[in-house]
Amino acid sequence: MTSVNPVLPKVATASAAFGELSADQQAEIWSRARIRRLLRGETLVLQNTPADAVFVVVSGRFEVRRDELPVPLAEIGVGQPIGEIAFFAGGLRTATVVAVRDSVVLELDRASFEDVARRVPAIYDQLLAAMARRLAETTARVTSSGRVAAARTVAIVTAGHGGVPPAFFHRLRSAFAGSGPCLFLNQAEIKERFPNLQLDDPAILNWLNAIESEYELVVYLADQELTDWTRTAIRQADQVILAAYGAAASGLNRVEAVALSVHPANRRRLVRVHDRRCRIRAARPNGCASATSP
Repeated sequence: MTSVNPVLPKVATASAAFGELSADQQAEIWSRARIRRLLRGETLVLQNTPADAVFVVVSGRFEVRRDELPVPLAEIGVGQPIGEIAFFAGGLRTATVVAVRDSVVLELDRASFEDVARRVPAIYDQLLAAMARRLAETTARVTSSGRVAAARTVAIVTAGHGGVPPAFFHRLRSAFAGSGPCLFLNQAEIKERFPNLQLDDPAILNWLNAIESEYELVVYLADQELTDWTRTAIRQADQVILAAYGAAASGLNRVEAVALSVHPANRRRLVRVHDRRCRIRAARPNGCASATSP
């Protein structure tokens, strides 16, 4: 979804790529920018297509991918520009950029950028400096290990059609309490913290992304129904755990179907919940919880 953007102070604050510009200079930029909102998994730019716009991340996170490489080149977070290399070079996009969280970006097309640059020449210095940092980070990323990164966020969703006993979630919290910094979040806790905001507000998305650096693991407890919170939890997670209780069900419930459509096979786990008392073990590094007999 794309819309015309009036001057928004909170957007200017979030975009650290232009943080050294004056308020008046930033106002020139944001008055010509447009807001784009992307859901997890949506592509912002596609490799080998014309570079006709440059972007700045307001909230969320993106991965930079090359068709010929098995692992992402880099991650791009809040305040960082996207697509500036090909935009300045005037060629085709050198990589594909995909949202790995629900995200918001500011978009400047070429005509708008050139108009802004005439009024705010310092924009070139800011973006060129950001581009140099990005190239250094990308080089380090390419020469490092190609392992898939451990999950930092996990969504727990209910599989089947019978629900999961609340005691399972209570014991799960207790098990992780002694295994390092870990945060559990459900819809009620988000509403209490942000009582007047919608889930897609940049303030919430920025906070969800920021807490990933404060905790070893963030666990999203999805609702049993396919609510907006459940969709957010699934899209915000690096890995999904499907908790199943009772007899095997025929077919997926709506929450399962969405979770499986978002997460590939190597990023989802199934946990069977039993009536008998069992010990829950907190597993690292995959952030996965497993139930085992004593």
